[in-house]
Amino acid sequence: MKYNYKAKEIVLNRELSNLDKLVLNFIKILEKYTDYVIVSDYVSIILGRARATEDVDVFIEKIDKSKFLSLYKEL
Repeated sequence: MKYNYKAKEIVLNRELSNLDKLVLNFIKILEKYTDYVIVSDYVSIILGRARATEDVDVFIEKIDKSKFLSLYKEL
């Protein structure tokens, strides 16, 4: 794993897990509606640390009800 500072991206040198694929698909949808940040154990996992749990916590900016309902429906 390495971090590309110019592109602001993490480059993984391993096969993606099912959890990685789930998070990437979730992010593709989330990016259409709001800004976000991923926190929690998943950040440790993606950086190569073993964790007892595989939860993914996400903070999003406040969005209006219609935007939220569209996001909810797509998810």
